Amino acid sequence: MNPIAANRFVDEIEQAILKESQNPGITEEYRAKRNLDRHYYKIKVGNYFIFYTIENSVMTVCRLIYTRRNIIL
Repeated sequence: MNPIAANRFVDEIEQAILKESQNPGITEEYRAKRNLDRHYYKIKVGNYFIFYTIENSVMTVCRLIYTRRNIIL
């Protein structure tokens, strides 16, 4: 209900992704409780995690999850 806050949030997300894309994979790899077919990395932006993978030198954003939610990836 607050377009200014929503736009600010989107800008923060975009900036975090662009910053991470300069050195993808530099953050610690996400350790899941089960075996995954890919390696996931996460970025924290405010109260959210952005999960991404790296394949063939391409960073792919997979999910945006609220931090207090149970993470099943």
